[in-house]
Order: sequence, then C-alpha cells, then structure tokens
Amino acid sequence: MQVLLVEDDPLVRTSIAKILKRGGFTVQPVANGLAALSELRDQRFAAIVTDLRLPFLGGDDFFRQVQQLFPDMAKRVVFVTGWAQDQSVSEFLEKTGQPCLAKPFEAGDLIAAVQRVAAKI
Repeated sequence: MQVLLVEDDPLVRTSIAKILKRGGFTVQPVANGLAALSELRDQRFAAIVTDLRLPFLGGDDFFRQVQQLFPDMAKRVVFVTGWAQDQSVSEFLEKTGQPCLAKPFEAGDLIAAVQRVAAKI
C-alpha cells in the first residue's frame, strides 16, 4: 500500500518514511501541500500522512482542497502535528473527524492509524 507523506522538515520526513516502510508501506514523500496535490492528481494512495504546519499550503488548507478535489481521499488522512494543543488546531482536527498524532508519537501508533484509514478503501 502506498502512502503520501506530506512533511516539510527533512529529518522528520525521513523518520516518518522509515517508520512507514518498516510497517510495510511504500512511501511517496513530499515537502508541502502543493506538491501533495500534484501527486494526488497523478495517482491514488492508500493513505495520506500530513503535518499541519506546511509552507505554501498549510495542512488545514491542503485537507480542504483534498475534500473538494478528491473526496474519497479525505477519509484516508492522518494528521501529525506538534500543535495539537493549540485551540484553533484542535477545533479544526475535531471537525475533520480524522486521526491525529501529536509529535512526538510512537511508531506503532502511526502504523496503526495509517492501517485504519487505509482500510477505508
């Protein structure tokens, strides 16, 4: 199963990609929401793992674009963020109904969350 990973920090992106690969996933990493939308135009993914704080197109706006352009994929998003305690972030996450892992998170929790959303295919 292929996962689209949207994370601007190269070290975090590499770490998350390694975790997902160990979990049996193939990973397509990108650094921002605009690049992720481009990837979604070309192919479908079993899941999308995205940070919320991203350059060019933030994770919240990226998610709204996914809802509009690729509604089937919006159900397969897992958010990862260091800002989960921020009130506006937590309100947004609650509205999405999608899983969110607060950084730092356990590798097993990420793999389990991705498996759950990927099962929505």
